[in-house]
Amino acid sequence: MIAGELVARSVPDGYTLLVSPQTSLTVAPALYGKAPYDTAKDFSPITLAGSGPLLMVAHPSFPPKTFAKFIVLARKGGTPLTFGSAGVGSSSHMASELLSAALATKFNHVPYKGENPALADTIGGQIPIMFSTLTVALPHVKSGKLRGLANTAAIRSPLAPEIPTVAESGIKDYSIATWTAVLGPAGMPPDLSARIQRDIARVVNQPENRERLVNMGVDIIANTPDEFGNFLRAEIVRYAKVIKDAGLKAE
Repeated sequence: MIAGELVARSVPDGYTLLVSPQTSLTVAPALYGKAPYDTAKDFSPITLAGSGPLLMVAHPSFPPKTFAKFIVLARKGGTPLTFGSAGVGSSSHMASELLSAALATKFNHVPYKGENPALADTIGGQIPIMFSTLTVALPHVKSGKLRGLANTAAIRSPLAPEIPTVAESGIKDYSIATWTAVLGPAGMPPDLSARIQRDIARVVNQPENRERLVNMGVDIIANTPDEFGNFLRAEIVRYAKVIKDAGLKAE
């Protein structure tokens, strides 16, 4: 948010840019109730560079062996299921809140100070379930320390093609990913934004860079400023609704 404020107040000449995940642009402003910038008005969208899916993982002792069976258990009611997360407002937290809304049920949320402590407690069995970054969780799934129930992206990951998506496992239209975008201050000339976007797209799609990013679990997007602008506005609305409906506040 500090970086966002600095960029929002900069001269829109293309020399000061913001590289940011969705948490600073769409989640934090709604979570804190006040931000030093208006994401929709104070930035020039340049490109959505890429995104990375999350994996819903569970301790091997967790009874449901598939996401479909998890849905049945979650809808039974009774004692709420417990989810760990990397912290309030994190991608893993938002993924569980979106799932809670889709299933019309409540989960017991346990926020940690970072993804690794939450994952360690899931591996240890203190927490039964969490959403974790694909590349962080996948080695533990392959070793048998965790069970991968579902991928949160719209399509399966080439790094884990055997793990189905949430959407194909029973919750239509569910999709969430950690994305990274590039923006400039509001008022940048459209031709300048477009030129920077073309340069970014060219670089991330160079074979050696593409291979490296894909192996890091990144789905390369590098879309146009208009495409990213439309996506950004939709994400602002989506996360504001999730946060309001769940009554979430920053801690």
